[in-house]
Amino acid sequence: MAENETRADDAPQQIDDWSTLTAGRRYELRSGDDRRQGRFLHLIGDDMALFELDGSEVSEPFEQSDWTVYPAS
Repeated sequence: MAENETRADDAPQQIDDWSTLTAGRRYELRSGDDRRQGRFLHLIGDDMALFELDGSEVSEPFEQSDWTVYPAS
């Protein structure tokens, strides 16, 4: 395998259960071509989470049905 290739099992695993997110930890949020990174703050109800995006002091809510979450590298 070439030096810059990654194996499928090296790729970060999608987090399906948002209740397992850790407050203060950084995550990558993906929706189509849109990718954002930010620090998880807390859950808002059963299907929303509040993140503080990198480079911003503003927190934003994200809906679980619209976004997939991965551990940030």
